[in-house]
Amino acid sequence: GRACSALTAMMLWTQALQLFVVSTRLAALSWSLGMMFQDVSRNLIVVAVFILAWASGLTALQETNFEHFDLGIVNLCRKVLSLSPPASDDMHPLGAVFLFTFAIANIGMVAILIAQIKASYDVVAKQKQGIALQHRAHICIDVESILPRQYRQKL
Repeated sequence: GRACSALTAMMLWTQALQLFVVSTRLAALSWSLGMMFQDVSRNLIVVAVFILAWASGLTALQETNFEHFDLGIVNLCRKVLSLSPPASDDMHPLGAVFLFTFAIANIGMVAILIAQIKASYDVVAKQKQGIALQHRAHICIDVESILPRQYRQKL
């Protein structure tokens, strides 16, 4: 009930970003936000694969807090988000190596994400005007396709 209403309200407000098409600068901003979202989502998919891989390795070692695969996934997610410190008191040396390499892999993924976002920003900075006009035309075509035929002929 409430969760669905909250999600719907958030999604409706994010659709207000379509109003950015009115301004050239805001249209370029909305396009760059979309590019950033795509870069982040691709990066998060790779991080999810890392979490699954390392959780399965730590579960196979039966490390503390990693006795079950689902528990391992939750604990690695908590470590990625720095919600719990790594417990390395009774850890097998290979388990400690797994946690260390997991941390290094996440640092690498953050560096890659930063580079992707920088590259996207450079593209937007160079082509801001053209991208804004193209984005505006795309939105106008989408809106026009929804209108009945009699209104489209007047436009």
